Parts: sequence; structure tokens; C-alpha cells
Amino acid sequence: RRPLMTAAAADEEGEGEGDDLVFRCAAGALACGAVASAAAAFGCANCVLALFAPEVSWLFLVPSLLIVLVGAVGLCASCRVASPLFRSQLAVFLIVLAALLAGAGVFAFVSASTVAVWIDDGCEDKRTEGLWRKAGRLEDKMKSVHGQYNMLLQGFIACRSLDPLVYDLGDCGVRAECPDGRRATDQPLFAFFETVQLNFACGGFCEEAVPLFGPASMAETLVKRGPCATKIADSVESLGHIFGTIAIAVAVPVVGIAMVLFWAAGRGDDVDDEFEEVAGSDPDDERGASLVASHGYSGYSGHYQFR
Repeated sequence: RRPLMTAAAADEEGEGEGDDLVFRCAAGALACGAVASAAAAFGCANCVLALFAPEVSWLFLVPSLLIVLVGAVGLCASCRVASPLFRSQLAVFLIVLAALLAGAGVFAFVSASTVAVWIDDGCEDKRTEGLWRKAGRLEDKMKSVHGQYNMLLQGFIACRSLDPLVYDLGDCGVRAECPDGRRATDQPLFAFFETVQLNFACGGFCEEAVPLFGPASMAETLVKRGPCATKIADSVESLGHIFGTIAIAVAVPVVGIAMVLFWAAGRGDDVDDEFEEVAGSDPDDERGASLVASHGYSGYSGHYQFR
């Protein structure tokens, strides 16, 4: 007859086997968090979002990294059989972080759309009224970026007045001296406008203009391109929508993983209760039950009546 196993014995036996369920759930959560973290890191590295909507990327990144951290903790804990309490705690953390991630996704979706409207309306107000009142929270930012563009434009004009055969501001060097006395390459948004104009194939900031970066011939310096602000607004809005979609898509499986852990924790409680009943049972009752099982109930009863 197989000996009865107590809860302590089951724990000792499970220490060498590990917890496959916790391992799978933790690995799934880690993978989901890694996907979201990679998307958020891309947003943090994007110069357009970093300038006009940095909160979108950072709020997306924080819960993503925390999900990765919780998944890593679960992987480490899966080396032995986890208790029902640990599974429940792991599930609670994952649900809270999934809710935060989903909230960050909704915020990214709404905030990016709002920022895009402010950029478009701010430039429209600048073109018609000469003011930035419709730029909302970005009014000071739009003034600063527009001022930087004008500074670079004056530096480019100064450069081409010395050498008309230079078509790209990046090739001007010391000849591109701006009105503030600094070279164009020393301006804070030199790299920003270079990246934007090359990637979006645009011209001025709020108006059509010949691009400062990109032309390779005299003919290209005569062709105006559309305003960069419009392309920037479209980029911010599309990235915000992409991040929002990714956040929701990642949060759903994380919640599913948490539900599996809750279910496993509930089953673990039931098993522990059975072990406790076995461990607390009377040995005399167990021997009596074995005697009944081996000799039959009727024979045992007859023996009792004979006595």
C-alpha cells in the first residue's frame, strides 16, 4: 500500500522539480513586458515625441519595465514549487500593472491626438494672426522651435552668401553663423531639424520653404516643400495610436496570465487542505479503516457481535 503523503513531504518533493505553471506564466509575462518595453524605448528615442510629447513614451515605459521585473521574479521563484499565497500575490501584481499599462495606452492615444491638434492649430494661428494662442499647452514650445528654425535659416543664408554652391546646412561648418553669434551646428535643435527634414522631406516649420537639409543640387534649392509641423503632428498622432494599441494588446494577455495564477492558487489551497486533513488524522482510525478494507465490513461486524 502506498504511504500517505503530508503537505511537508509534498513540498520537499517539489523543491527539486520546480513549478512549471509559475515558470510558464512568468515567462509569458516577461515576454509581454519586453515587447511593450521595446516599443516604449523606441518612443523615448524618437526625437519628435521626445520634444513635443515626452510623457507618452515615459508613461508607457514604466509599467512595461515593471511587468518585466515581476516576470523575472516569477522565473526565479519557479525553481521550486510556489505556495498558493505567492501565486496569488504574483497574480495581483500582474493585474495592477496590466491596468496601469492599459491606462497608459489610453492616455497615449488621447494625448497624442491632442498634441497633434495643438501643433496644427498653433501653426494655423501663427500664419493668420501671427500668434500661438491656439497651440494650447505647447504655446511656449512652438515659439521656441519656430525661433530655432529661424535661427538656423539665418545661418544658412549667411553660409550661402559666402559660398552659393553649398546646398545643405550640414556642409556649411563655420560659415553658418547665426544671429546669436553661434554656429548652426551649436544650436540646440540642429540635429532635430536635420532628422525631421531628412525623414519627412519637408521645408519650413509652419510654412512652405526650401529645406535646410537634404538638397544635393542647385535645382533642389529652388523647390519649396511643405511645412514640417504638419508632418510632425501626423507622426505624433500615429505613434500615440500605435503605442495605445500595443499597450492594450499586451495588457490583455497579462490579465489572462494573472487569471491562470489565481486559478492555480485556488487549486493549491484545496490540495493543502487535503494534506492537512491527512496529517491531522488519528493513526488508530487509519488502522481501523485498513482492517475494514482488508477483511470486509460484514466480517468485522460479525466479529464485533460475537464479542
